[in-house]
Amino acid sequence: MARENLFGIEAGDVAPRLAEANAALVARRDAILAALERVPDPLPDADAAARAFRFAGQIKAAIAETRSTKTADCGPLRAAQKAADGFFEEVSRPLQRALARVEALLTRAAAPPPPVAATPPAMAGAAAPEVVAAKPVPPAVPVAANLPLVWKAERVNRAALDLEALREHFTDTELDRAVARWLDANGPGDLTGVSWRQVVEAPRNRGPAEPI
Repeated sequence: MARENLFGIEAGDVAPRLAEANAALVARRDAILAALERVPDPLPDADAAARAFRFAGQIKAAIAETRSTKTADCGPLRAAQKAADGFFEEVSRPLQRALARVEALLTRAAAPPPPVAATPPAMAGAAAPEVVAAKPVPPAVPVAANLPLVWKAERVNRAALDLEALREHFTDTELDRAVARWLDANGPGDLTGVSWRQVVEAPRNRGPAEPI
């Protein structure tokens, strides 16, 4: 059902307002992109490589400034989103608990009842039990055999989990993150399926923006 804009925020107004408030950030980006076109490819000598290395640091600093500005400018939006999420979570959480309770009842109703425990044998010296005619025991059937059932994982044993069987279900992002963590823990060792190479990483530039 379509709802009115409760908070009076138009998505189309957000980017123009951010661009106006961050004109210097946009200008810095444009200057960097213009300077990028002047970087020779390949780098002809050590001096050019040194300049390119400093330029990479400037780009990295601009990225960091963009992220920090985003954090500051979008803070009220995130706070508002968090408050909105909290409200709907308070509505949804009790319903989720109610659903889980009813589904557990239905699952037990759809499953066969546990078998009746066998009568333990009489102890030595005990009086023989009274012989009672056995009554026919009907087969164990669910209370509600016609309920639809679906399979779900009940628990996962991380140590015994067959990761190979799950290979095709991992996203590239998940694999890249796992490889990065493996590299941090082990260094560029023998990891089947991964090739390593050394790359130049831009230096950290924590000072004020340098002229390009």
